[in-house]
Amino acid sequence: MNSDLSKIEKRYKLAVPADVHGRRSAVEVANAASYLCWSPAGAYRSFARLLPGRQEDRRSETYRSRHRRKHSSGNDARLLPNPFEKYGIKFVATYIGETLGNVSGGLRQGAIYEGRLNLAADVDLQKLLGANDLTFHANIFQIHGNGLSRGYLQNFLVASGIEALSSARLYEMWFERKWGTTLALRAGQLAANTEFMNAKYTDVFTNASLGWPAITSINLPSGGPSPPLAALGTRVRANLSDNWTVVAAVFDGDAAGPGPKDPQLRDNHGVNFRINDPPLVLGEVQYVWNGKKGDPGLEGKLKIGGWRHFGEFADQRFNAQGASLALGAGAAATFWGDHGIYSVFEQKVYRVGKDDDRGIGVFARISSSPSDRN
Repeated sequence: MNSDLSKIEKRYKLAVPADVHGRRSAVEVANAASYLCWSPAGAYRSFARLLPGRQEDRRSETYRSRHRRKHSSGNDARLLPNPFEKYGIKFVATYIGETLGNVSGGLRQGAIYEGRLNLAADVDLQKLLGANDLTFHANIFQIHGNGLSRGYLQNFLVASGIEALSSARLYEMWFERKWGTTLALRAGQLAANTEFMNAKYTDVFTNASLGWPAITSINLPSGGPSPPLAALGTRVRANLSDNWTVVAAVFDGDAAGPGPKDPQLRDNHGVNFRINDPPLVLGEVQYVWNGKKGDPGLEGKLKIGGWRHFGEFADQRFNAQGASLALGAGAAATFWGDHGIYSVFEQKVYRVGKDDDRGIGVFARISSSPSDRN
């Protein structure tokens, strides 16, 4: 889902420059580009970019910055005017629609159509109000259609990254303060999947688990802060050098709150704004090599991170007396907290000429969590 925009920009050579703060400037694509492809799951997907701005789902902040630098010049024709650009206000509207089908196995056979309209706004508060290096971002989803995994497969690794119950909901809404290029603090309703546990090379895949992994989406309350549910939290990013970056965040640990219904029904419009649940803490250290534009070597990155949730989790096998739950003997034993560690490796193995954004790359991700409560 997140690779569609970058593919369109590369294929049609669309210039989408960035300003001095690394944000997309308020320009629009030269022509309304559409992108059609067949995914490994047999998905027909169409994508149309209508307005300029931030694409909140992009997995990798590093990839986004590098891609913008590449397209930092060129002539751009506007598809729609933006009279608020001079005030630092920028808009984007993105629609993703896809048809997926199951032809064998699963719960039943059939095909579905699902779509997601994403409306987003970015505000440069320095330009609008004189607040130095302060920005605001918000976006909402309008989701419709039926999901293949929910209705036909009942699998853990959800077939599509946009699959969700039909609704209109607020997704992210936050403020960010930057101190040069060294330190950035973000606070508000945030998603974790854009900055933690991700690999840029997974963008070309449809399956949702290649973004926010199943080991967290299945085991954390409400699936953790990832589409379509974000959570209140704070994130800090420190660029220690050209090679080392540290990212840490703390979130409310249950975006939808406890209850028997589906989390997406418990927070049907994304406005629960919960702050009283046990927190979820994430931290990640990143090391990049050959990451500067023009470096003769091939770029690579290693990420090592971990997370901890401070709530209560039920034992998956035994009750409090140590008897098997399969025998129906009493309530499950409980544990205080849950945690996990992970590592992500990505390496470009071939570069097309001197183009840093074209080539062949490989990636691997490994994660581990306690088996007794997950």
